[in-house]
Amino acid sequence: MSFTEAVRTCISKYATFDGRATRSEFWWFYLFTALASFVLYIPFTIALVALLSGTAQTDSSGEVTFSG
Repeated sequence: MSFTEAVRTCISKYATFDGRATRSEFWWFYLFTALASFVLYIPFTIALVALLSGTAQTDSSGEVTFSG
């Protein structure tokens, strides 16, 4: 089973609790979720570092602005 087949199968059967996944299907989907998590955490980490270092500030509405 290829990477794309495994991801499509797991997403289509996300709430189906019958049967079992193959070993390759499980590990390909695990890799997909690990990579997706890493990619999604990058902007969060950059914003957090900017806030903690003082280059970003929040206004009264909660909007983040970066200065220099």
